[in-house]
Amino acid sequence: RRERLDNIGFAWVSTRKCGSSFMTNYRQVRDAIASSDGEGGGIDAVRQNEVMIKWLRAQSEAADKGNLSSDRIEFLDKLSSDLDWRNL
Repeated sequence: RRERLDNIGFAWVSTRKCGSSFMTNYRQVRDAIASSDGEGGGIDAVRQNEVMIKWLRAQSEAADKGNLSSDRIEFLDKLSSDLDWRNL
């Protein structure tokens, strides 16, 4: 089976740079927070973005059900002390 995959040029090592859906969405939220124009600017932008709020709520629900890894919880906890992602 491996030989057949080699023959068709199967890439055994991923060339993606941590392109998981979680990390893509996490970076978008993180970058929005970082682009703050004054006090609370970035946090307000996140709170007003329905897509980001929906994603953060989904992460909160997953965490409540025990379906979110401790690494991902740690990432989310580091977003901002002004954004309680568990209670949006």
